[in-house]
Amino acid sequence: METKHIIDYGLASENEDKILKFLDKIYKISVDNPEEWEKEIFKFFSKELIVPYVIMTSIEEDQDFMIDHIRNIYFKKIINGGTIIWSSDQCYKDLIQIKESLKIGSKLKDFLPFFFLNNNLIRQMWIKKTDKDDTRFKNFGVSIIPITYERTNDTTGDKAWETLFLISPDKESILPEKTWHKEISEKWRIKLRRKMNGDKKTKKRDPIESRLRHEVFKRDNYTCKECGKTKDNTTLHVDHIIPVAQGGNDELDNLQTLCQACNLAKSNRKWKAGEVKNETS
Repeated sequence: METKHIIDYGLASENEDKILKFLDKIYKISVDNPEEWEKEIFKFFSKELIVPYVIMTSIEEDQDFMIDHIRNIYFKKIINGGTIIWSSDQCYKDLIQIKESLKIGSKLKDFLPFFFLNNNLIRQMWIKKTDKDDTRFKNFGVSIIPITYERTNDTTGDKAWETLFLISPDKESILPEKTWHKEISEKWRIKLRRKMNGDKKTKKRDPIESRLRHEVFKRDNYTCKECGKTKDNTTLHVDHIIPVAQGGNDELDNLQTLCQACNLAKSNRKWKAGEVKNETS
């Protein structure tokens, strides 16, 4: 195994079709009808259980760094000790933006932190509303369920550890852990075999170094150059204006700050934020 950790992620709960149908429904409701879309948003997120997963194959039995990563991606806004103000207006806007991104080729799994957070917050609000004694509300929280086992390569004899992390927005919900583990692990091993045996054409490029990322964020005032969102209300990315696949480099003038949604919408196109005419390829 060339790398220390090989990782994949996705949706463990089998409700992707329901999420897509929900997005279609919200997308068809006029922005001028807040009573309708707010009712649908609250109904969906209070009833569904959205459980993302991360699966990792590693040459070392080490869960800590991945648990820290999951906490940072999924739990940061929930466990930071502050008050979270949920806005139906912002939720509606984000759902419309996600639907637009999916229409141009983005993947649903890239928006799982958003769905997870809203699932957690609205389920908690629903419990507060229905549990008059607050028995469940007081204990409400999130959880990471790691499932780890050791396996040996039949050809080389090398040992590796595979860990599946189930990320639950409601720690008291009963999950079909064994079933999900079996299904996800089988698909992952097929994918992993292809990664290990073949895909030589997809060489992973080196990530942008942290100093350069900081320089880009500072130059762009920690603001998405396309939509104007800041680091206070979204996740910011450093993007290549001319993609690496098209010969773009890591020079400062080829880098720009985009929020997660705009970066996903851009995909692998040559696109300078804020310009009307952008090239596609």
